[in-house]
Amino acid sequence: VEVAYPKSGLPVNVTLEAFNPCIPFDSKNSSYPAIIFNYTVTNPSAYPVQVTLLNSQQNLAGWNGQSEITDDVMDRNYGGNSNIMLSLKNMVAIDMSNTLVDTFHNSNGHIANAVLTEDGDTVSTMLQFDSVRVMWENFISSRGLPGQGSEGLSPHGKTWNGALALTKEIGAGETKVFTFILAWHFPHRYQDWTQAAFGINSDSKSKWYLGNQYANFFPSITQVLEGLRSDIDFLTKNTRNFRDAMFNSTLPWQLIDSAAGRISVARSPTSMWLGDGRFYAFEGCNTTAGCCPLNCTHVWNYEMAIARLWPDVERTMRDVEFLNGQLCPNFQMMSRVTVPLDLRRWFSFLSAPGYNPGQASTAACADGEIGGVLKVYREVKMGASKDWFDSMWPG
Repeated sequence: VEVAYPKSGLPVNVTLEAFNPCIPFDSKNSSYPAIIFNYTVTNPSAYPVQVTLLNSQQNLAGWNGQSEITDDVMDRNYGGNSNIMLSLKNMVAIDMSNTLVDTFHNSNGHIANAVLTEDGDTVSTMLQFDSVRVMWENFISSRGLPGQGSEGLSPHGKTWNGALALTKEIGAGETKVFTFILAWHFPHRYQDWTQAAFGINSDSKSKWYLGNQYANFFPSITQVLEGLRSDIDFLTKNTRNFRDAMFNSTLPWQLIDSAAGRISVARSPTSMWLGDGRFYAFEGCNTTAGCCPLNCTHVWNYEMAIARLWPDVERTMRDVEFLNGQLCPNFQMMSRVTVPLDLRRWFSFLSAPGYNPGQASTAACADGEIGGVLKVYREVKMGASKDWFDSMWPG
């Protein structure tokens, strides 16, 4: 996303570049749980100026992602929220967590509001506050933030916000970049959709643990931040290179727009790169949940973006189809998969008395089965090894 802020009333020119790292053929570096905000500030005057930019973020740890947050900071799932300051090399961050949520609960994790720093920069913080107005009044009255703010853990039903401000001196005609980072680390994902139509009639109060692949790469929020700080130039350069290659193409803009839009699905709640290292996806999602689980062959059969951008990730879908869950003993391929993969397979229920596979749409789809074969060929053309092919197609 690129934004040029209106110049009216501002003594400096400001533009924003915001992105999540997205680098073809580099799935690990494209999986950072973070958004990078580069504010480019130019001083067009003949005099040096001091510029301060502020970033504020709510501590969302404990929130279920669905209930309404009222009065800015109130929700029944909040309480026990804590914001602390992290001082890392060339970076200051506010680490936000919840001390009362169960250790392995899916809402137990960390959010970080961070900023990169250079020699001569000044950073101020307001670690905990519940009123944006009070925070703003502190900021404009002192051209900075007061430090701690509210003390202690947030009370039941309430969370804290946290803000940090970065000040740079910009000389006459000079340009400087302010880089803020919003990062998160929520490693505990569970199967929270019904699989009853596939024979899995589990107790609704029990959830199967799935995890997130990014937590295998980055075991803590600190490692997320330190990786971003160390690799920021590489991540920025290569994400820009991909953007430029895409949008500077001589193809009609309609085709470019359509192709670029497909990439966003991999960043949406429709898609999941789970802790077992495999990629899974719904057919789509609404504002509260995914729809029509999971890896439907006659929907994802027509998806090409992931195979072209991250072929190693796409190959994990073939791994599921042919080796770990969708292929029946009679070599019929089921149209969907249940997770985790060590659960009883859907095809084993087909002969059960009274079971109606029509409950879950068509149990097997010819276009999905034929597509599975064609996609194995595609993955080989995209660089899959002979060993991988032999595992898919023994003999």
